[in-house]
Amino acid sequence: MSTLTATAVTDLPARAAVANAVYVFDNNFECSDTAPDAGSEATPYCTLPAALASSSVVSGTTIMITGNVSGAIDITKSDITIEGRGTRVVGGAYGISLVGRHHVTLNGVGYQYQTGEALRIDSSTDITVNSFGAARSQDGSTTPDPAMPAISVTGSTRVTLSDGVLQANPGPGVLVQQSSQVVVSDTIVNGSTGGIALADSTGVDVVSDTIDENCGAGISVLGASTDVDIADNIVSNALACGATLGTALTVDTTAAPPTVDANILTTAAGTDAVSWQGRTFADGPALDAAGDGAHDLTVDPGFAIQVPAGSAHRSGWDLAPGSPAIDSADSGAPNMPARDRDGAVRTDDLAVADTGTGPIAYADRGAVELARQATPTLTVTATAGRTPSDYRTVSVAVQGDGGSWWPIVSYNVDFGDGTKSGTRPYPEAGTAPSHTYGADKTYNGTVTVTDAHGRVFTTPFTVTLAKRVFSPSLEVDQSGPSLGDVTALIQTTNEDDPYLGSYAIDFGDHTPTVTWTSGGVLVPTDTLRHTYAASGTYTVTLSATDNLGWPTAQPVVQKFTVTLPVPYQPPTPIPTTVHRIGGTDRYATARLVSQAQWKAGTASAVVLARGDQAPDALSGVPLAAHVHGPLLLTSPGSLDAATRAEIDRVTGGPSTSKTVYILGGASAIAPGIEDSLRKAGYQVVRYEGTDRYRTSLAVAGAFGSTAHVIVATGLDFPDALAAGPLGAVENAPIILSKGDALDPAVTPFVRSHQDIDPVGGAAQRAVAKISTTGRTVSHSLAGATRYDTAAAVANAVMRIAGHTTFAIGVASGKAFPDALTGGAYAANAGMPLLITDPAVLSSAVRGVLIEEYSTLRSVTLFGGNQAVSDGVEATIANEISAKIQ
Repeated sequence: MSTLTATAVTDLPARAAVANAVYVFDNNFECSDTAPDAGSEATPYCTLPAALASSSVVSGTTIMITGNVSGAIDITKSDITIEGRGTRVVGGAYGISLVGRHHVTLNGVGYQYQTGEALRIDSSTDITVNSFGAARSQDGSTTPDPAMPAISVTGSTRVTLSDGVLQANPGPGVLVQQSSQVVVSDTIVNGSTGGIALADSTGVDVVSDTIDENCGAGISVLGASTDVDIADNIVSNALACGATLGTALTVDTTAAPPTVDANILTTAAGTDAVSWQGRTFADGPALDAAGDGAHDLTVDPGFAIQVPAGSAHRSGWDLAPGSPAIDSADSGAPNMPARDRDGAVRTDDLAVADTGTGPIAYADRGAVELARQATPTLTVTATAGRTPSDYRTVSVAVQGDGGSWWPIVSYNVDFGDGTKSGTRPYPEAGTAPSHTYGADKTYNGTVTVTDAHGRVFTTPFTVTLAKRVFSPSLEVDQSGPSLGDVTALIQTTNEDDPYLGSYAIDFGDHTPTVTWTSGGVLVPTDTLRHTYAASGTYTVTLSATDNLGWPTAQPVVQKFTVTLPVPYQPPTPIPTTVHRIGGTDRYATARLVSQAQWKAGTASAVVLARGDQAPDALSGVPLAAHVHGPLLLTSPGSLDAATRAEIDRVTGGPSTSKTVYILGGASAIAPGIEDSLRKAGYQVVRYEGTDRYRTSLAVAGAFGSTAHVIVATGLDFPDALAAGPLGAVENAPIILSKGDALDPAVTPFVRSHQDIDPVGGAAQRAVAKISTTGRTVSHSLAGATRYDTAAAVANAVMRIAGHTTFAIGVASGKAFPDALTGGAYAANAGMPLLITDPAVLSSAVRGVLIEEYSTLRSVTLFGGNQAVSDGVEATIANEISAKIQ
């Protein structure tokens, strides 16, 4: 008896009127073993043991399992069905164990990689296992037990194992012991140590199984087994493994031997096929001759797939046509299944004589029925003519493949209009039958074939007849050197007839119609050129036929407008001008610069700097562009009336929405000036520091967070003023250096920027003295002289602005005031500012002007002739062929 111990479980409630379903899916992200709706399809259980332990599983429940589950599962409830959906029980000391259960069905569950048995059935009744598989039991064992089966049935009654595949198991595929009323059918056992073993059991039917390439006995009946039927099996290539002999059938019983009928019994080495109660028989017929069997064979079973070279096992067990297993089984054997393991019904192979016994004389032996096609494969091709003269003539070609199952010998075509071809032989050496129909419409015909057995099969075909219409496309486009030149592209659009036959095209301008024929050449497209003599809208008309003779239903028409050009008149060139903005003094010049750029009320703000010294004002040039306003100058102690009037004009008058930015402390611009502006109604913001460097840092704060910062020396004005427009296009502040060193107060601010642009040699040296790791430092903004530096900055401004340069500003390189207000003008205008020697045009300035000559339209000089002399003005005008205004 089995050593398994039954687990005590509570009796289940009575079977419900309608069986319910419980779901298990351990790979579902929504699964839960504890949720209130656990076991529903929306929230399946994660594990089968959790489902079995739940109150959801009652008598009559079907447990639906999706995916793989872990092994060592004890079925703790009876009267249930477990339905696998691609399910494998993987690993564990065993796969599934049923001990003391009744009325349990396992459908579609496979097992693999257990260290012990795949499936245990012990002390149970009414157990059904369908569509199962087991592979590699005792996985990982260094000394596998050849007596341990993949599936064991012990001490159980009414057990059915059907439609299984057992492969690569080191022990028997199935072991039935101390059990009764057991059926093993439609099951394949391959590559195991023994196929199906019975011991001390009664009422066992081993029927319609395929047991192939196994060690030891394919089927063994041992001990006190009785009332055993072994029928319709294929036991092939039984192998001798070590001391274990390879036999197809071994019987060693103390009771009545089994009934053996209609088996194929072979061994791999051609040794004795049967060991029977101490005797051996070379083959099945010898066993039958001794009166111990009937209708048994020892032959090659005729599998369609052979064992590949280098492999121990085959990959499929379908029968090949002509196999001795075909139509030779005993269909009356106890529990002979009506279908094979794949669900195929028993099918008569008419090419094979029916030698079977029982009610169905054509059933096949083994687990797989040779199921051929139920009808022949017929292909009927109805082909109509293609030209206007033969399109109603249709030929009907028949291609059939019935093989030995449907040996076609003749056919008859019904063309669907009352005409028939008559009986014609198949296959037919001559041409296919044809027929000419009398009208254009759809005809439904049939082809009837007859095979050598007198069976008839009919397949329909349909043919639709209609005149064809040629539909070429016409595309007229302008081409050639003259606007009157056009190209007419004519091409086919019908894929069935992709060639032109002929055409006539009228271009609609009273020139002769152009005609063309293909002359039998296959031409899918043609191009025709034409020249119109006058402007106008023309109607181009195409009539054509395809290469088969089918015409267009109506002409293809395209309207095309031709506009011949008017003789070219070159545009009047726009002259380049040089003009000067200069006043009687620096304050007047600042006002004139503001008036030249800003209409009344258009400025958002004004930047106000002292006019007698440069330092505090140097960082104000990009600030003016940033706040959208001019830069005006004042004396430190008082604001003259003209400058105050310009502040009111350019801003539109005092308002809390208008701001005056004052550069420098009280010594630079007196507090009284600030108070008067504030009392007038302006917002006033003063940027100041203890020195010019900290003042530049204060001004920089107005810009907020920026990617760039500009550094220029604060000991002189030219580099900082030239950098003003660069600050405008980069939206960057200017920080002043102490010559070739940075004030400690401004160094952290400079280093906080990703891009540092030092302008001039002194600033370059100052930046080089601080750590700029991880920063981008420009090294291209310095020259040998202040004029070269300004030219380098001007080129950078034009490059960053990214548009054509139409205007450039020029200011003195030796006096700061006019250059200061001119720098603000240039910054607001987005144009570069060059500085020059007041008396002689600097070569660096000349180089930039000549480089931009082709697009330059305006040069603005800032200051009177003391700032930039009339001679320099004349030289600039001469270099760029400009007019002085």
